[in-house]
Amino acid sequence: MSDFTAVSALFSGTDIFVIPTFQRPYFWEDAQWDDLLRDIRFAAGRLKTNWNTTHYFGTIHTIKVEPDSQLFETFTDQENQDIKILRESNFVLNGKSHNVHLVVDGQQRLISFYTLLEHCQHLEDRFISGDPFIPKLILNPRTDHAHWRYLLKLDKTEPVLETKSQKRLHTMFETYKRQTGFTNGTPEHQFLIRRNATIMWVELAPGMTLSPFLTFNDRGKDLAKLDKLINHWLQPVVD
Repeated sequence: MSDFTAVSALFSGTDIFVIPTFQRPYFWEDAQWDDLLRDIRFAAGRLKTNWNTTHYFGTIHTIKVEPDSQLFETFTDQENQDIKILRESNFVLNGKSHNVHLVVDGQQRLISFYTLLEHCQHLEDRFISGDPFIPKLILNPRTDHAHWRYLLKLDKTEPVLETKSQKRLHTMFETYKRQTGFTNGTPEHQFLIRRNATIMWVELAPGMTLSPFLTFNDRGKDLAKLDKLINHWLQPVVD
């Protein structure tokens, strides 16, 4: 299954995204954040003259897992407290059955978009209420996820910053806080919550091998230029 999906819709339903253990930790830095913010500002500007304009922000690949599936057991950190809650509940939380997806490609985009949406406007549907609240995006390793929970104001105690990826997550939040255009009601926010901000969501078929993603994913490789080229191809000739 593959479809163009609104960025804001990714986290508003019953889908939960889990970064698997074979993915490297978060590695975006200033260059990638600036690039994304510039793209959003450009797209928001185009929206003023063409209400139907669409902007494409690349692709994510996921594979759906079940509570008893080998993929879920093998490629998630079973000591992560939020993963434990998911497993013990059989993915049924607050009376709702949730779809859990391993993110085999595109975690950088997901983490960055989730953070941006939170800075623009906090919405409870990006979390699963309970004790504790669970974000609909669960990071790996568990030390990063602990810091992610703190940054999302789910936990009060700040973990010690021990890894580069934790520091990158912290810096990303601080960077987005300084962006005056990314607050509730701004043109950038209005663009992000519309269906005009799209991402290609590719859901891999059950049983499909993950070998290509284990060996040829975007670990450290810059795919931004390719995504930008595809986006230009998808833009209408006349606004």
